[in-house]
Amino acid sequence: MRRSPWTRPLLLLAVAAIGLGGQLARCRAARVEALSAVTFAEQIATDAARLAQLRDQKAVNKSQARPDSDVVSTAATVLEECGIPFSSVGSITADPAESAVVPGTGNDEPSSLRLSLRRVSIPRLGSFLKRWGESQAEWRMQSIRLTKSSPRTTETIISYAAEIQFVFSRTEGLQ
Repeated sequence: MRRSPWTRPLLLLAVAAIGLGGQLARCRAARVEALSAVTFAEQIATDAARLAQLRDQKAVNKSQARPDSDVVSTAATVLEECGIPFSSVGSITADPAESAVVPGTGNDEPSSLRLSLRRVSIPRLGSFLKRWGESQAEWRMQSIRLTKSSPRTTETIISYAAEIQFVFSRTEGLQ
């Protein structure tokens, strides 16, 4: 039986293809491993950036003083920024925590804030609550009570009386 002149080159090609197939499998495995290493390195970089950001933030100490007693003027300023006129303010009262007050020690800073508004629209009230939450994150809204104060007519927006209570609470630890 006579062999074709292409038999030998074809056999060599087949052996080379099998050898290359093994190399190709090893290359794929190395690629997957390299991608895993890159992903891990990216995660470390993300964690390092988050750590640097946390270091830059002001540390919260349990023994830190309570908020400024100037919270009443801060509330008035935020109301004004939101377009709620001072004539709509019924009252703004900052109360110290009864258990925390020790006369003569300077430990009488407010720990709750009550705000009473008259003739305020829902959009303006929402604007105030959003801006307050952004600028005064340590003051958490504890309750809100809305009472309709004017009927709706074709010319006016319904206005409400709002009683809002905020409580001072520092978050401890990292978020």
